[in-house]
Amino acid sequence: MSAVVQFRRPDRNANGGDPQSEGMEVLGRVVSSVAHDFNNLITGVLLYSDLLSKELPPDSRLQRHVHGIRRAGENGAALIQQLLTVARPQTDEAGLVAVGLVITEMYDLLARLAGGNIELVLEQEPGLARVRMSSAQLQRVLLNLVLNSRDAMPDGGRISLMARARPGSSLPEIELIVEDNGCGMDEEVQAHLFQPFFTTKAHGSG
Repeated sequence: MSAVVQFRRPDRNANGGDPQSEGMEVLGRVVSSVAHDFNNLITGVLLYSDLLSKELPPDSRLQRHVHGIRRAGENGAALIQQLLTVARPQTDEAGLVAVGLVITEMYDLLARLAGGNIELVLEQEPGLARVRMSSAQLQRVLLNLVLNSRDAMPDGGRISLMARARPGSSLPEIELIVEDNGCGMDEEVQAHLFQPFFTTKAHGSG
């Protein structure tokens, strides 16, 4: 399945707010709360691993295990920071964005979320121009598309992220393509493609 992304002004609800942005703000608050508690746990892991390392002789074979514990803690802290970058409420003000750089910085997070049975492939043309857009919106689009692709491939598969200059355009326009080899969508589901809260999942499953 190949996803076509359109950036457009979101519909406003009756109170003048953007329902999708409000949903992301709620998600951001939840993630921030969990991240705070998780960071406290990680801080304890790092602290005690350092204390244990100091108590052991430098040539002890156990030093290798202690260093492994510390690396795992550091990786956990880095993952939390990546989640916060995506989920925190952010302003959607447009600016000059390097699309390829945003994708590269999100790759590790997206690969973790996709799961070990899915291959995440990144393809980028070199020397892509910066484009004026919202970096926060691009992050949300990438996150949603990769998660949707993952859910369409419960038995594993392949997701491809491609950024390239739009063919035939004389302006610095970037084409972002997200493809997977999942089950795809029938015509009924395609009719609801751009409805922000439409889902084919059963209640309670996402």
